[in-house]
Amino acid sequence: MTKFIVVTGASKGIGRAAADDLADDGITANAVAPGPTETELFRAINPQGSEGQARYLGRVPMRRFVAPRVKGGGGRVSLNC
Repeated sequence: MTKFIVVTGASKGIGRAAADDLADDGITANAVAPGPTETELFRAINPQGSEGQARYLGRVPMRRFVAPRVKGGGGRVSLNC
């Protein structure tokens, strides 16, 4: 959990810093933070119906986990000048 929080915070921070640095040039920047991913390890630690699952879902706006097959192609780099 700690690593997830650190990585998510870093991703948001880098996205905000890039957005601030590039805004004057008319360039927008966003960060993608997909949330908890439903891997075998995640499920071993947080089984269906567990308190851990409820705790994670309580912090995810869409109330669902990322499927590993979805996560791979989600990020894109796009420059609009």
